[in-house]
Amino acid sequence: MHRMRTLRRDLPGSFSMTDEGMARAIETDVPPESEAAATEAKNSCPVGAIEEA
Repeated sequence: MHRMRTLRRDLPGSFSMTDEGMARAIETDVPPESEAAATEAKNSCPVGAIEEA
């Protein structure tokens, strides 16, 4: 859960939570100022669930 809070803080508007408590990516372009945070999120996902589209 800590990582999800970090994602929502560092990438506002990029993820939402489902009723089941799972993170879901919101299909939107990552702003240039958030690209480093997005790359970090992708690289640090413990289950490899984040991929670049």
